[in-house]
Amino acid sequence: MKWNMLLSTEALEDAHLFRASSVTDAHVLRRKGRLKEQDGLIEFIISMHHTHSPFQVMEKVERWVREHVADPNRSTLNRLIPHMGPRFHTPLPLVRALHEYDEFASLSRRKYVPPNFAEVRHVLNIAQVHSIAEKLQLITFDADGTIYADGHHIRGDNKMIGHIIKLMREGINVAIVTAAGYPGNAEKFENRLAGLLEAFKELELPPTITKLFHVMGGECNYLLGVNPETYKLEFIPDELWKSPDMLAWKESDIKELLDNAERSLKSAAARLRVPVEIIRKPRAVGAVPKDPTIYEVLEEMALTVQVQLMHSALPFCAFNGGNDVFVDVGNKSVGLRALMKFLNKRCSETLHVGDRFTVSGNDMATRSQCSILWVANPEETAFFARLLLRDIRLAKMDRTLLHTEVSREAGQSTPADCLKIYLLQSRSVDPLKLCFENLPTAKLVKRPPQIVFESFSAAKPVSRPPQIVFGTLSAAKPVNRPPQIVFEALSAAKPVNRPPQTVFENLSAAKPVNRPPQIVKSCLVFFE
Repeated sequence: MKWNMLLSTEALEDAHLFRASSVTDAHVLRRKGRLKEQDGLIEFIISMHHTHSPFQVMEKVERWVREHVADPNRSTLNRLIPHMGPRFHTPLPLVRALHEYDEFASLSRRKYVPPNFAEVRHVLNIAQVHSIAEKLQLITFDADGTIYADGHHIRGDNKMIGHIIKLMREGINVAIVTAAGYPGNAEKFENRLAGLLEAFKELELPPTITKLFHVMGGECNYLLGVNPETYKLEFIPDELWKSPDMLAWKESDIKELLDNAERSLKSAAARLRVPVEIIRKPRAVGAVPKDPTIYEVLEEMALTVQVQLMHSALPFCAFNGGNDVFVDVGNKSVGLRALMKFLNKRCSETLHVGDRFTVSGNDMATRSQCSILWVANPEETAFFARLLLRDIRLAKMDRTLLHTEVSREAGQSTPADCLKIYLLQSRSVDPLKLCFENLPTAKLVKRPPQIVFESFSAAKPVSRPPQIVFGTLSAAKPVNRPPQIVFEALSAAKPVNRPPQTVFENLSAAKPVNRPPQIVKSCLVFFE
């Protein structure tokens, strides 16, 4: 049997192999391995666990990151990890992130198994979400492998559609930054984002929202916006958003770069004995294997091109796409810098989400421009998007309550007024969101725990998962609640057979007593 049969699912199904005779085995043999898990910082953090506990590691790295943000050139991280560069644009609350992740991963309780690459990456992502949520103004997403699976498009059932729209409704600019480039053909970009654009249309998003969405194609070569009337994509003229350096690129230099890249791809393919089809575009050239090949071969081709083009007159991106190798004129660093200037956003306000931050990945270049989230698949992207939305709303609530407190001292408003305004302005409906019709004396106390209400004269929860349903406060009888609290009458309102947590002296005051410091959910706690 020929070895190339191991790369073909169809061949494996008919082959008689002793240990590799199924479709599952074929995927194992074609796995991408550690080549998608390469990062100097993460590997250094893993190595620290040989001599430190997880919390000791994160405490040190958190301090070093803060130092690195202040002075990247003379920081401890720059000495310990060569070629770090200015990869952090915000401090990272790593100890807090580890406490959250440790709840289900049990990192701190392990004796013999240190954290793996993905676990450290998750902790870094959680910390980055917490750090940037309050000041986030622009978030960009890679496409393939990040918001949808490789080779697919955004369909109507994609979970990211709702998250993207919620981010835009929070006033945050959202952009899809992809290597796919279709000069002069907006329809092809629309086909890739069909489900998202259809949602824009069905929801009749106003121009104030749709203007926050952009698509950048060809790494940095094309920028599109949404027509507010047709909900179609339209190219934005280059002179409106491209930097002077980008506008100065000469066609002769572009041709020379692509010619050299094509020769390099053909040479590498011949050396590796991989038959390829060359695809040439106005701003890109790629090699697509005619037969299935392994990830390591594509990695070799991408790195070969990077080395041979390193003295090019123009910036470029030579990357391993997983099924092909492409070389684009420019890169995502150039594109993000131009986009941030076009939208008037700063590095500390920008976040890029992608799946290829290795040396051969096209997301790597974004690290020089903004903070990043490194995900492995669209499911992870959706998870961190939910976490980000929760933090954004909690930060917004904190600002609202702070403003209200100042206004109240000046005799301008009450906390209840501001809370009502916030609820009315919020367009999102979340599973655990509580809406109260009347909050006469709502006061925030020691958050977290988050909100304790002194009076519930007409408080009626709405859209709460089936835990407690109050019909009217005059009756105040729990419905469909596990047998914990039974109110005999509102005049007495004394709990019966409840574990020692909360004791109500009377419901007119409704003051919790001896409650463990956990979480008292209120009308403004938003969890997906």
